[in-house]
Amino acid sequence: MQEDKQIKKCTRCGLCASVCPLYEIKPSEKTIARGKFLQLLGVLKGDLILNKKIRDNINFCLNCSKCTQNCPSEINALELFASIKHKNLTFIEKILNSKFAFKFKLSPIKFIFPPSRKLSLKKGEIYFKGCVPNYSNFGENTCCGLPYIASGNIEAANTMIKKNIKIIENPRVKKVYFDCASCMQTVANYPFKNPEAIEKLVLLEPLYFPEDKKFSIHKPCHMSQKEFFTLEETLKKRVNYISAYDDKNFRCCGFGGTFFIKHPLVALELCLRNAQKFIDLKTDYVLSPCPVCTLGLRFGMWYLKFIKGKKHNVKIKQY
Repeated sequence: MQEDKQIKKCTRCGLCASVCPLYEIKPSEKTIARGKFLQLLGVLKGDLILNKKIRDNINFCLNCSKCTQNCPSEINALELFASIKHKNLTFIEKILNSKFAFKFKLSPIKFIFPPSRKLSLKKGEIYFKGCVPNYSNFGENTCCGLPYIASGNIEAANTMIKKNIKIIENPRVKKVYFDCASCMQTVANYPFKNPEAIEKLVLLEPLYFPEDKKFSIHKPCHMSQKEFFTLEETLKKRVNYISAYDDKNFRCCGFGGTFFIKHPLVALELCLRNAQKFIDLKTDYVLSPCPVCTLGLRFGMWYLKFIKGKKHNVKIKQY
């Protein structure tokens, strides 16, 4: 990737500001892609040094891909930032973004978060575990690679990607089920030798639909709008379904990747905004097709109820 050519494609239109969840909380140019592009352009020209301040600005990102999805110049901001990080990773950053460190960061989550699902799979069907759930029949798979790509640890990501491609392209594998929209989107963008492999990827449908209670859906950042709107068209036929996105403003849960570890207060604010939104809708249940979003929303509901003293009976269910 020629980073300078990508950055120069930016027309400074400001659409990234209108869709960035962080910009709502930290309204600053350094928060959005446009401002980060300007800083990086200065670095590439030699006018600026890629110091800790600029690194921190680049890392202040949920990797939600909203800026990429809405960029009229078609700049893939996540790919651009990952490339810059990869070329400038320090020795300490390599350690902090290693497989061991990532597993260590996730261990508290995996301790309190129950296995995602146990499926009755047919011959030729497998379940893609991802990072959070403990149950899997996907061989040695542990991750789709997205957290490592986002941190700039491309070597670690490529190792996982090659392993996953080998498993998925195996002719004996007919379907690969996901319960994480982020994992599925990442895997769908793998450089498969056989394009038909993408047709094997299936996002699981909800395990649980309340029949006599009001319920809503939380859309994860990496679930495409097309997929979500298709799902909503089906759900709107149910009299007890409440849409949370009439304004089409899909807010991140705040737990994107390891963002909540690096920026807990900002993550908490995003998390509480989402939780309050569903409380205001007076829904009984909220479903989410993302294990980490589910965890974030559960925490938000707990915090509002027991720390802020807001009475509610909203329950969060794994999609």
